[in-house]
Parts: sequence; structure tokens; C-alpha cells
Amino acid sequence: MPYNRDDLEWGELIRAGYRVLKRRAVGGEMLTYSKFTEELAAESELPQLMLSTDRAAIGPLLAAISDLGRQEHPDLLISVLVYSKGTSSPGKGFFELAKNHRLLSAGAGEAEEWKFVKAQIAGLDDHYSKNTSSSR
Repeated sequence: MPYNRDDLEWGELIRAGYRVLKRRAVGGEMLTYSKFTEELAAESELPQLMLSTDRAAIGPLLAAISDLGRQEHPDLLISVLVYSKGTSSPGKGFFELAKNHRLLSAGAGEAEEWKFVKAQIAGLDDHYSKNTSSSR
């Protein structure tokens, strides 16, 4: 039972999160972690993940959503669209995921990370703008 969700619920959170982020990818629309959890609850019709109690689940969930997206676009991590309100940037887990998939160099500094984020967002916008039927 991942993060107090049964396997069916966890799978639905991954699929629903992917649908949410695909819609946001057109136009490179980013959203905060809290806004993401709100939209995820509405899309999945499951109880909302709360940052105060479910924080440990959000990183693995976003990684699983990105892995699902990589089946369609192997060089893009769709979870780049979710950012921390405090830093206006994806979390450290996003950059670790990018490094684990060898999309970002292990020693990347802040400037390289920011350039990577912008390239990822542009790539997602391009991909989903051309495939609007897959973003609905």
C-alpha cells in the first residue's frame, strides 16, 4: 500500500496527475504543489493529498507521473510543471530524477538547472501543442 493508498488508488493518482499535467503542458503552464494536489483531487475524485500529512508521497507520485510521460516523450519530465511556491522552481527531487535519467549532468549548477527547466517546459509545450488530442 503506497503512502496509505491501495494500489488501485495509487495507480489512479498517477494517471490523473498525468492528465492534469498534460493539460498544463500546453502553454507551459506551471502550478504550485498545493494547486497540483487540488487539481489532482478533482481529476481523480480521490481525497486530496495534503502537504502537511502527505508530503512524503508527492515526490514519488511526481516521479511516477514523469515515468509514465517518458513512455511518450523519453527526454521530457512532465513533473517540471510543478514548483515550490517558496523557490518558484521544481523541488530537489525533480533535479535528482533528471540526473538519474541522465537528462541533466550530475554536477549541474543552478544556472544549468534553470536552463534545463526552461528547455523541458518548452519541449512539453511543443509536444503537447502538436498532440492536442492527447492532452484532453
